[in-house]
Amino acid sequence: MPEWLSPTLLVTGSVIGSVLLFLSGRYAARQSARAATRTADVQSRQVDVDEWKAIVAELRTDRAEDRRQLTDLAGRLDRLEQALREKDNLLRSLMAYVRTLLAWAHQVIPAVTPPTPPTEFVDELIYITER
Repeated sequence: MPEWLSPTLLVTGSVIGSVLLFLSGRYAARQSARAATRTADVQSRQVDVDEWKAIVAELRTDRAEDRRQLTDLAGRLDRLEQALREKDNLLRSLMAYVRTLLAWAHQVIPAVTPPTPPTEFVDELIYITER
């Protein structure tokens, strides 16, 4: 083997080894940076997920509260409608009684004019007083 070959191989091997060492170090650094980026992305996404979970939980709570209020209002509306129907039935019964009473009074005392009813009831009672 020629004498110059041994030092050349030694230098070439050292250069190749240094280049490989340098490249492997860069590769490891890139992998580390990528892993750090992935970790940061995962943590960022986890924060986003946690924020969304908090928002959804708040909306669910609000929806439950809205549902409860809606149920309460529906119940209240039902009670008010029932009370209105009862008052309406009572008013109709009372008006029928007043009509009967005025008709009876007109037969018993035809010469006397009954008192004028309140203006709200004139349309309801007018035909009796005109007889």
